[in-house]
Amino acid sequence: MAHYAASRPERTASTGPLITLPLRLTITEEISYSWRHNIAVPSVLSTDPAALAAWLTQHEDAWAEEWDPSDADTAEHDACSRTVEAAEVREPGTDPDRFPLTAQEYHHQALDSAAYAAMFRLQGELGTLRMTTAPHASTRHGAEEDRDAVASWEGPIRGDVTIINACRFLFHLDSLTEQTADVIAAEADELCDQGATVWQFDDVYFVQIGELDSAEAVAVAHALAQRNTPAL
Repeated sequence: MAHYAASRPERTASTGPLITLPLRLTITEEISYSWRHNIAVPSVLSTDPAALAAWLTQHEDAWAEEWDPSDADTAEHDACSRTVEAAEVREPGTDPDRFPLTAQEYHHQALDSAAYAAMFRLQGELGTLRMTTAPHASTRHGAEEDRDAVASWEGPIRGDVTIINACRFLFHLDSLTEQTADVIAAEADELCDQGATVWQFDDVYFVQIGELDSAEAVAVAHALAQRNTPAL
């Protein structure tokens, strides 16, 4: 009878047992953004998208200073790629999982999430509304304890709304004619307790509405959306 020496199966990282280690990882993440902006480029590239993309990659100075991820229309997180650049075993006693959030940080997180929820409620009326300035500590005089976010919309009547602590709203409309400004202000006066204020700079008029509560803000957003909808 012939005997054959059986080779011992080689153990690899993918087939071996798993253990849980406290690690510190350095991760590089790439995300695809969709961004609209007016950029000066060589005219010959206007009919060649591939060459245009290559030129913009090589000439970041033509657009990089204006680039702001918060101003992007979309961010394709699902299509992003991640690479672990480094991994090391850490000592939990001196390098804990993470520093616990303070009560104030938890409060800010809750307000910031609520600000996005408030923006989405208004977006139900103003379809082009999008967050243009993420929630942050207010820079308004005397309001340093507040958390402000700014959302903007496009259309014949365009503007933005400052969302204050996710519960108060301040609308700003610009580049209006005198007649349009007066009509919008009169309508806001009927919808809201605080009403509207009109300013003039040369021949251009501006309207500020608020501060409003959530119900008033939705009513104003609805009225503005109707004025931005072309008559059939």
